[in-house]
Amino acid sequence: LVPTLYALRWVTLILCQEFGLPDVLRVWDSILSKEMHVRLRFVLHLCCAMVINVRDQLLRHDFAENLQMLQRYPRDIDVEDIIYSAESL
Repeated sequence: LVPTLYALRWVTLILCQEFGLPDVLRVWDSILSKEMHVRLRFVLHLCCAMVINVRDQLLRHDFAENLQMLQRYPRDIDVEDIIYSAESL
């Protein structure tokens, strides 16, 4: 599954379509709290953490289902877990 099929929107919109507004604000707060030279790398780490977070689901499904899930990221995910994972990458 090529990241450009799903992650381009994640990065260009800074994850604002993947989460509800309170979670988007929390993610943006985490991004903006980083120093300028680290912010883009942290956004990429957030994207990696999002994929890692749904890894088990990705391994169970086929290409089409995985692409659909990543393009419509699950809303029941705890954004704090994703931020924590991204910070530990």
